[in-house]
Amino acid sequence: MSSRTSQRIRRRRNQCKWANARSLASLIGPRVSELCLLDVTDIRWDLGTFGKVLLHGKGRRG
Repeated sequence: MSSRTSQRIRRRRNQCKWANARSLASLIGPRVSELCLLDVTDIRWDLGTFGKVLLHGKGRRG
């Protein structure tokens, strides 16, 4: 595989990653601070059909 092809693949993969992150954020509606704290381990694929996202934020602290 040429260097140019691998660069294109990496760029496309990065674009897909950010597109998925944007669509996830629009679906679950988190605060900006909650998005900043989000980690890959916070996505629980074993819970439910589409998984669950654990958000770290205010919660019920009012």
